[in-house]
Amino acid sequence: MAGSSFVIINIVMSYVGAGVLGLPYGFKHAGLLLGPIILALVCVCVVYSMHILVDCKNRARSMILSEADTPITHSDIAHLAFGYVGEIIMQLAILLSQLGFSSAYLLFICDNLISVIPSMTKLEWIAILLPLLYLLTFVKNLERFVVFSFLSQLANLAAFLVIIGFDIASISKTNDNTNTVTIRNEIEPMSLSGVFMFYSICIYSFEGSGLILSLENTGDIDTQAKFKRNFSKSVAAITTFYAFFGALGFLAFGEATQQIITLNLPHTSGFDFALMVKLCLCFSLFFSYPLMLHPLSCIFDDKMAYCMPPLIAKFVLRLLLVSTTGLVIILLPNFADLLEILGSICCTILAFIIPALAHLKLFRGEMSKKEVVGDLVLVLVGGLTVVAGCLDTYRKLTLTSLA
Repeated sequence: MAGSSFVIINIVMSYVGAGVLGLPYGFKHAGLLLGPIILALVCVCVVYSMHILVDCKNRARSMILSEADTPITHSDIAHLAFGYVGEIIMQLAILLSQLGFSSAYLLFICDNLISVIPSMTKLEWIAILLPLLYLLTFVKNLERFVVFSFLSQLANLAAFLVIIGFDIASISKTNDNTNTVTIRNEIEPMSLSGVFMFYSICIYSFEGSGLILSLENTGDIDTQAKFKRNFSKSVAAITTFYAFFGALGFLAFGEATQQIITLNLPHTSGFDFALMVKLCLCFSLFFSYPLMLHPLSCIFDDKMAYCMPPLIAKFVLRLLLVSTTGLVIILLPNFADLLEILGSICCTILAFIIPALAHLKLFRGEMSKKEVVGDLVLVLVGGLTVVAGCLDTYRKLTLTSLA
């Protein structure tokens, strides 16, 4: 049981990230009725796609006759299913998604620091933060981040609890005379115009999909055998929390709900809980940033070494990666827009389309009609989402360039 508990905790820690802070804004666009339905549908897709990805991993292990403790990566699965081209596509998908997550973290930090110190601009904060983050990306041994990761999780927990407390206090205002509770009355139950934005933010919010193979490989053989069940329970619990957190934030601030819910928190005299929340989350994401870029250095360090000396390659690669995240948040300065683009394109390709296509290829001729239909639906929905996301990205970049 201890092994299963450890895996469940790791799943929750891997999935609950910065995306949850954009959910109240998503509920503002999708509505209180449609929001939970979309979340539930995304939850089903995530659970199914990760189940078949684990099946693909087991098939890949049997095909290459590797030991049980030998790690099988996304790239290995893509290579076995589609050859070298598939491996390249998978690595590009990982590159885009990890750069996107890092950019979202950087944007969140900048926006919250600006709310604390309004006299400084986003470009000034980028200029301060990027050199510090660049130095952190050179830490090769991730065990050195263990203490900071633990503190980051505590900071996240404290921040979420305080935000929920603020939400409840904002929703429930006790009248001194009648002792009644007043609820905001401007809440719209449903808004079809915001469905795609909320759907994309929901996909982004399940940002731990790239870590699923590593998580599945933890624990003993008995724990791994129960992984699918533990994963399903964990994602169901996470989805319930997402629906509660998103709906509560929207109920608290209504049409005034901002793209990052922390920006709605009022500053108070005495001990400023809003300031504490912002600093805690900034601390957490600051030390999560290099962890997001670490997989990219593992993949591309050797490839860059073919073009230049290895030491110079490491400096250049990290400079390119960190600089790209700064450029991304300059081109896409709105947090919700960035989450929407990442969810609809990068996360959809990595979490939905590639696992479904690999499953169809590796298990061809062995699948039931139900499994084939499930994979094809995932590919079709994912493909349409990516196309819509690309068109929406082009529109947003065009508007940004004209502004």
